[in-house]
Amino acid sequence: MNPKTFYVASARERRQLLRSRVGNIRVQCTILEPDCIHLDPYDPSLHLSNGMELMQNLAGVEVELRHLTRLLALEESRPLLHYLQLLDKKIQLIAQAIVPEVTQSPIELINISEGGLRLSHPLALSVGTVLHLLLQGRDSGILISSIGEVVHLSSAEDQHTLGIRFTALREVDRQTICRLVIRQGLEQQSKVHHNKADREKMS
Repeated sequence: MNPKTFYVASARERRQLLRSRVGNIRVQCTILEPDCIHLDPYDPSLHLSNGMELMQNLAGVEVELRHLTRLLALEESRPLLHYLQLLDKKIQLIAQAIVPEVTQSPIELINISEGGLRLSHPLALSVGTVLHLLLQGRDSGILISSIGEVVHLSSAEDQHTLGIRFTALREVDRQTICRLVIRQGLEQQSKVHHNKADREKMS
């Protein structure tokens, strides 16, 4: 599949998609003109660093690598599989060292899904505001550029919660978010299981 293919979830799909609560992803928002709502998230007019395109290309290669590693696992080629996994990790570490970090901001990501995200923001951005969103995982190698639209706003004192729908997201980035959500879900289930086991031991 072309990594530049856009994916925008329908309203029904967004309701059904799992959401992941994440605290290790930095978010940077820039307000765009309304006519940019379907702009390519990696368009040159957004002045992204060269490292962003590098991470995009690596993400596309990773999609192909996952298919290859599944085949190797079926064939039980363990040494070769392990070698490829270490090589992939090495490349990711090099890429992370090259790509500059997203600027620290008071914006906090609350949860994310394939269809959009919810975040805490110091400004009460009105519904319909178009945003360029940069997402960077502090320890996961995730670096995503997307376009979104504010579809919900709730405020409490000086902090505001925004519901944002992705309007332009490359397919490879959608898959990255999907894997993040699944991984977070598995980790949460594991924690619940361990906590339950600990309580049973104590009772």
